[in-house]
Amino acid sequence: LTGCFGTKEYSCQDLTMSVPFGMKDVSSKSDFSDFTFTLDSSKIAIFGLREKFSDLNGQNYDLKEYANLVIKANKNISGTPLPATRSNHDYVYFIYEAKTNDGLYKYLTGCYKGEDAFWMVQIAAKVTDFELETFLDYLDSVKIG
Repeated sequence: LTGCFGTKEYSCQDLTMSVPFGMKDVSSKSDFSDFTFTLDSSKIAIFGLREKFSDLNGQNYDLKEYANLVIKANKNISGTPLPATRSNHDYVYFIYEAKTNDGLYKYLTGCYKGEDAFWMVQIAAKVTDFELETFLDYLDSVKIG
């Protein structure tokens, strides 16, 4: 259903992507201060985090290594999701579930490498509203630079 109403282009710093119409930028809310941007609607939320290479202890990580760092650093991720590649696209992604105060949510997380920073883009929805192919299309639309 999220794809039925069309998309619009969203930009933040050096990232541009297609997101569903109706997404509201809630980045200024204190609950989301850890993210570079946060978009919200009645069905999904999209979180973006930009991490400069210089903030990663001088390490030169590839995308899978970075995705594994994100997995290790996120205490909500249980089990061991493995980063997967998407054919003909320059990002890796992983999927996990986490319980929140509002119920069980499923997360699709894409990791991208830019000129001077990594981007993590995470799409969250209640398990019953999770649409993998639609959400992968949103990740496919991400352009860095």
